[in-house]
Amino acid sequence: MNDLLTRCVEQYTWIHTTIGLIGNICFVAGSILFLREIQNLGTVFFIIGSTGMLIGNIGNTIAMKLARDWRKKQEAHEAQPAPAGKWKT
Repeated sequence: MNDLLTRCVEQYTWIHTTIGLIGNICFVAGSILFLREIQNLGTVFFIIGSTGMLIGNIGNTIAMKLARDWRKKQEAHEAQPAPAGKWKT
């Protein structure tokens, strides 16, 4: 399951970014509907928008953590000394 989540977050970053963007648009639409006193529909847009923003932020957080972990692993690998008599590649 962890590999599936990692692969989805790494390869499909555009999905959670798009969901977050749609959430932002719905949140703005909900605000406008509240100003026009269409509060029931405004509430629905607020809920959809908030959920979309939450999903987008969770995805971005996971992607940043995976990227940081990968960089640390690469730095640790590069810091290892080359065996005697061999070139470091």
